Amino acid sequence: MNLSITHRSLLRRFAGITLIALVGCGPAADGAASEAGETEEAEDVSTVTASSNAREPRLPLPQPTGERAVGARIWEYQIEVTKDTVPAGETEFHVVNAGRDEHWLIVRAEGLFEATPHLLPGDSAVLRVDLQPGEYTLVCTIRDEFDHISEGERRSFVVR
Repeated sequence: MNLSITHRSLLRRFAGITLIALVGCGPAADGAASEAGETEEAEDVSTVTASSNAREPRLPLPQPTGERAVGARIWEYQIEVTKDTVPAGETEFHVVNAGRDEHWLIVRAEGLFEATPHLLPGDSAVLRVDLQPGEYTLVCTIRDEFDHISEGERRSFVVR
């Protein structure tokens, strides 16, 4: 396991917990500021909570041109591509991490393992792979508090 990933993940969670704790530390409710003659307008404070939109992508799907150019957007437990089938030859995967966690895109098949570098949120990369006809799997194998591939971050890809 890559310890820097674990430390980064823990730091993110600590920062989130700290933010939630600080949001709750507003002005005193007992009116102490009012007693001192100060007037203070109420602020609209919203709390940070986990919700279903945490799985929504935060960036658009890249739209490269060319018959063997594939746009790929990866985020929490999802991989979306502009096309599922391409002709054989050098294929370019234009990948963006549209999520909140670290991800990477791997092109796998028997005897083949090609991958982007690990991508932090908002990062992008172009992966060029010479693909022969056959079936491939696109996956993210990051393991933080979840195993991304087990959570569904994989999809089939065909080369004709």
